[in-house]
Amino acid sequence: MMKAVVFAGTGESLLVEDREKPTAGRGELVLRVKACGICGSDLHAVSAVNANTYRDGVVMGHEFCGEVAEIGAGVEGWSLGDRALGVPVWFCDKCDSCRQGKPFQCQNLQTIGIDLDGAYAEYVRIKAAAAISIPDHLSDEMAVLYEPLSVALQAFRRGNIGEADNVLIIGGGPIGLSLAMLAKHFGVKFVGLSEMQPERLNLAGQCGANVIIDASQTSDPVATFAEQTGVQPAVIFECVGLPGMFQRVINMAPLRSRVVMAGTCMESENFTVVQAALKHLDIQFTYGYDDADISYVFEKIVNGSIDPSPMLSSRSSLDELPAIFERMLSPNAECKVVVFPGDTSKN
Repeated sequence: MMKAVVFAGTGESLLVEDREKPTAGRGELVLRVKACGICGSDLHAVSAVNANTYRDGVVMGHEFCGEVAEIGAGVEGWSLGDRALGVPVWFCDKCDSCRQGKPFQCQNLQTIGIDLDGAYAEYVRIKAAAAISIPDHLSDEMAVLYEPLSVALQAFRRGNIGEADNVLIIGGGPIGLSLAMLAKHFGVKFVGLSEMQPERLNLAGQCGANVIIDASQTSDPVATFAEQTGVQPAVIFECVGLPGMFQRVINMAPLRSRVVMAGTCMESENFTVVQAALKHLDIQFTYGYDDADISYVFEKIVNGSIDPSPMLSSRSSLDELPAIFERMLSPNAECKVVVFPGDTSKN
């Protein structure tokens, strides 16, 4: 048996339960979980009225790494005790995409921690083909930060950012801060970030933003961006993910700008199509990442080209996790909280 934290349904508190320890089938590994980040999607699933995204009773947690504890038949290249990232994708190996070597486009793709049991637990089962070796010098908590950065890289690429483009990021959570890091990394001149929480505003500069906008002091961060820089943002990234943000961004967006909805709101949205059309907005939706995003981001973390450590805020044990979620569902100063299943200490 093992300890695990379970999604009990939207609006319900998380449950700490004893569950059967998973076993490795053919082509699979079981990891002893060393660290697992709390994702904003997990928080939205618990709080959103119309989420219907996570399976009731699933063990949550999809940003994780661990040590190989069991090796399934047919798996080569791994030994017990090896450190590994567990990319949380479960592909079928049977559809056309899988047969063509494109598992991230699997027609039957499932996500560990959403559809299948995840890593808010002492052990988790993964596809061996979705495991990535972690070098000795990289800590567990730094390793799991590949996940928000990979999500951000997918969003950044959807923005189709040119050499002269400037960007405005609305929301200073892990995805927004990751986007700021990437924008700086790729040489964007003006990187704006709008956020209400002062603690996250302080992080924005450390993460690459050079136009810091206090959202508690303005209702139009696009106008504030223009006042501070003398130019309009070419691309706006929405990273809040709450109902009403879609229309707010349409209202603020400059003529012929590009909007990337990276906040992944899980509730219904109402918006005026004609207003977006009259502005000739190019609106993109993004979710998750692919193997190229992971490879790029993880290489940059490993070699130190990108340092996501400013995002780390606090740690949690499995027993503390339900209370941590309750705290994070209200306005708070947390950024990236990492769960350590073997940790019984207090923050």
